[in-house]
Amino acid sequence: MPPGRPHIRGTLTPFLYPLLASNVTQGVRSSWIAVSSIRRRTESTTVESSVPSYEQDSHLNPPPTDYSRTIFADRATVTFRAGSGGHGCISFIREKYIAAGPANGGDGGTGGSVYIQAVRGETSLHKLARRGIMKAGRGKNGQGKTRGGERGDDLIIQVPVGTTIREIERVDPDAEEESRVEIEAGGEYGINKNGPYKWSREKWLLYPAITSEDIASAEFPSLPRARKSPLLASQAQAPISLDLAVPMERPILLAAGAVGGLGNPHFVTKAAPRPKFCTKGSTGVSITLELELKLLADVGLVGLPNAGKSTLLRAMSNSRARVGNWAFTTLQPNIGTVVIDNHRDRPLFALNFETGEPRTNFTIADIPGLVQDAHLDKGLGISFLRHVERAGVLAFVVDLNAGDAVEALKALWREVGEYERMKIQEEKDAADPLVEWSPITNRQENIIINTSPDFSSPLAPHTPSIAGKPWFVVATKADLPGTKENFEGLKVYLDEISKGNTPHPSGQGQAWDKTVQAVPVSAINGHGVDQIRDWIIHLLGGFTGEMDPLMNQYNESLSIDRVFYAQDIKGSIAYARANVKTGILTQDEFDKIEGGLKKVFGEWEEGRFQPAPGDEDIHTANERRLGEIIGTHVAGKLHTGRSRNDQVATDMRMWLRDELDLIEEHLIDLLKVIARRAEQDIDYIMPSYTHLQRAQPVRWSQWLLSYATAFESDLARLRFTKSNVNKLPLGCGAVAGNAFGIDRVQMAKELGFEGLIMNSMSAVGDRDFVVEVLQCASTIGSHLSRWAEDLIIYSSLEFGYVRLADAYTTGSSLMPQKKNSDSLELLRGKSGRVFGAMTGLMMSIKGIPSTYNKDLQESLQPMLDTVKTLKDSLQIAARALATATVYPDKMRAALSPDMLATDLAEYLVRKGVPFRETHHLAGKMVALAEDEKKGMDELTIEQFQGVDKRFGDDVLSVFDYERSVELKDTTGGTSRRAILEQLQALKKTLGGR
Repeated sequence: MPPGRPHIRGTLTPFLYPLLASNVTQGVRSSWIAVSSIRRRTESTTVESSVPSYEQDSHLNPPPTDYSRTIFADRATVTFRAGSGGHGCISFIREKYIAAGPANGGDGGTGGSVYIQAVRGETSLHKLARRGIMKAGRGKNGQGKTRGGERGDDLIIQVPVGTTIREIERVDPDAEEESRVEIEAGGEYGINKNGPYKWSREKWLLYPAITSEDIASAEFPSLPRARKSPLLASQAQAPISLDLAVPMERPILLAAGAVGGLGNPHFVTKAAPRPKFCTKGSTGVSITLELELKLLADVGLVGLPNAGKSTLLRAMSNSRARVGNWAFTTLQPNIGTVVIDNHRDRPLFALNFETGEPRTNFTIADIPGLVQDAHLDKGLGISFLRHVERAGVLAFVVDLNAGDAVEALKALWREVGEYERMKIQEEKDAADPLVEWSPITNRQENIIINTSPDFSSPLAPHTPSIAGKPWFVVATKADLPGTKENFEGLKVYLDEISKGNTPHPSGQGQAWDKTVQAVPVSAINGHGVDQIRDWIIHLLGGFTGEMDPLMNQYNESLSIDRVFYAQDIKGSIAYARANVKTGILTQDEFDKIEGGLKKVFGEWEEGRFQPAPGDEDIHTANERRLGEIIGTHVAGKLHTGRSRNDQVATDMRMWLRDELDLIEEHLIDLLKVIARRAEQDIDYIMPSYTHLQRAQPVRWSQWLLSYATAFESDLARLRFTKSNVNKLPLGCGAVAGNAFGIDRVQMAKELGFEGLIMNSMSAVGDRDFVVEVLQCASTIGSHLSRWAEDLIIYSSLEFGYVRLADAYTTGSSLMPQKKNSDSLELLRGKSGRVFGAMTGLMMSIKGIPSTYNKDLQESLQPMLDTVKTLKDSLQIAARALATATVYPDKMRAALSPDMLATDLAEYLVRKGVPFRETHHLAGKMVALAEDEKKGMDELTIEQFQGVDKRFGDDVLSVFDYERSVELKDTTGGTSRRAILEQLQALKKTLGGR
């Protein structure tokens, strides 16, 4: 002990009275130092010395000044009061020229509500227990200028996870008032409630300047019906009975705040245009709740008094548990926290809660010591045993320096077992709520005993039996001489229990039957405590090797990559054949593998393949099934030197290569339809558009071939992309290559690849080939979208150039006349889906480190979805165009002479006039035709020459649409010859197909 704490004669615990030391002289203090250094602890690693070898006044051996008052509480009875509403306001408009303005008082604000939330990190109810009454904020009163009062502050109560709550009393003034009024009014709400009402201090507020005569003569209106907060709909149903077993993202509403009073504008009538009264706010609900911790801590330290539990708690956590060498150092649990993830580096251990969220710590409870006959409530035993019942894992603490450790452990289990038997009997008694009672011999009555939840019969769900909890033994003071043999005897006893050769020490059936561990420690020196932490983590679910079911679902890809079953099997057969040359497989083994894989392929083809729970992906599923068919010994050789990293890359490339062949076919089909329609409809002339404004006459075929040019470029890009895809990654292993000299060239030839990926790290970590495909698909999708948009416009009634076949349109559910171009609209919409897949994948892979990472699994779904979307879109586009009806008359009708204004300017250019001048003169003619409200072709020769004498008598020949398109005869133009030239080039690209 530090200086300043002398020994006071007549007291056994001098450190409990620190104030008595205030008048002690310095001489007495120095004598106390010498005494305290000898009395600190009698046990020591060195027997010869009476001075302990550990550091004086350390964290594990603190001075009495370090003894802190425990603040733990596992129960609390608290009254929570929702905030009352603010009062309404009596106010009137006061302005210079308004002598008696109208009422403008605001309503009172709503009172604050009471919420409760279970959170991680809280371990005790002491913060609530010492409050007794907790109130939400009252709503603010209304103000003038019709300004309402502010809402009162909410009360949010945070409790530990595992708290149970039971309502024991509720006071709702509004509900009580409603009941009273209904009773007085004869049972029908509102009957006999019409005024006049005189002033009532409980209900009304009056204008401060009002006189008593005004009050006596005032005609008060009927009180409005009691209003309720809209939050009542989400309030916990009364009576409240909650088990907060999991952490909550949002708190639960226990009591909604009361509504505020009404301002005087609510009571304006013809008879009282300026009411001088308003109503008061409602009174908030008051609820009294009992709270108790269902789960005290993750681990409970159970032991005899003075076994070293408090020192052990200090050694494992940063708590300031009270320690001493006398019995009953503490009379209620101390809770400590062991941190396993300080959020600085990687977590020390991977551990999750039952909900799947990661654990960063676990809690330990130092349960007060149990004495003999504790189950009979000796030494507050019942209270202490109740804490044992509410610990997740039990750590029995035995003192190796205090006698036979085995007997001490049996004594502890004896008390715990007796307590549990008592609880079982109490539950059986409570299970039969009927008691037969017969006050008269010839009649029997059944009296029902109230079995509503209370804290002797907790509200929480039935907890596991104590004997069924995981447990282990902590052997303390193992640093002292003579304790080794005691520990060895304890170890032998626990081994026999683990093997089932010795009955469970509790004497209960269905006891925990896993391995029971004994951990020797010297808590005061901090030795061995890490082993306790490791074993607790094991018991809490760490190191089990089992994956969270949600993680299994999150991690699996079989639901996606099962489409690669054929490619995976072909690749495996080629790999196995190559391994015959390396000597890994014999020819007989290869034959078995090939035959088995072909059977697996048949099952997939026929829809008979049954995935197993452990099948994470298509590779594990196929290999698992192969092992079932030919045996795991031979099947297990297939994966030699191969990784799923190079395997999935191979499957993806093979599948994508095949799909790109189909996409190429569909794109060629679309181009062929365009070419056929362009040749068939070459005589149709239509307006062209820039900025969606009519521009110049063109042939319908010119519009068709404009998109053929775009799709032709897409075809070239697609073929180039396919050549990049068609390179073999198989044989590169996980990252560094194959160690058995496998022939990759031979595998490439067998599987139809054009070449090899020359770098193993790039082979397994590259998804650029997927990105290239998605980029190519995005470009095709962009062209399809613009093509569809044009056709949607042209097929509208306002244009009427095209009409889609019924097979590619839908009607309206309401308007019978509608015919919607849904096929084209979906083409336009699905292009955005393709763009999204491309950008999403690029964002996924842009920041991952080199070679394979699990992020790359996210390339599968966008690839599969994009390929299907593109194949479907190309086929829909080709079929919609092939079956569409074109209306050349509507196209011709949309042409107008002003569209030939450029031809008029070119007419003068041919006479030697500069184009800039002719452009100006043509514009004058357009303006003149608009002023005359005529078409340009209806103007007279005199009108043309009135603008410029260089217009000849043949000027009206310009206004010929066929002549206009035929003048555009250069390559790429709209003349018939130019169109046919384009068609010839397109057919050449298509290879004469």
